[in-house]
Amino acid sequence: MQDDPWAGLLNPGERILWQGQPDAKPDFRALKPLKLAVGAVFAAIGMSVCGMGLVRIGGGEAAGLIPALFGLVFVAAGAQGAGQAVELIEEAAPEPLPEPVADNRQADAISALVNLGYSMSEAATAVARAAQDDPEAGTAHLIRAGLKSLAPKG
Repeated sequence: MQDDPWAGLLNPGERILWQGQPDAKPDFRALKPLKLAVGAVFAAIGMSVCGMGLVRIGGGEAAGLIPALFGLVFVAAGAQGAGQAVELIEEAAPEPLPEPVADNRQADAISALVNLGYSMSEAATAVARAAQDDPEAGTAHLIRAGLKSLAPKG
């Protein structure tokens, strides 16, 4: 059996809630079809203009260099526009990690609040406040107190 790689790094009662690395892949939920279509049209126009210029250059006309270079501008603009239509998931600013949790009650309460849609930092802050107010509170009390502090004011 392998030794625990976290041995000596965690305080008694602490546990790792997540371990790994984000998976950077395209997020097609945020696809912008209009931007993709416009980018593709610009790139297609640019490629056809480049092709006409290259045909003229191949025929011995030096003036074919102008449309070929002009077409490259359209290809670049189209590629950039089409590339911006899909965003990478990892481009979102990473959320700062909260301080390590001292016991399982707090970790379970934080996990419950995160599963309800609150961010890790919001949940950790709310549970830490609740645990500070009542150090002997159970998980259910920490969740209720966290929800109460996270509820919209007003």
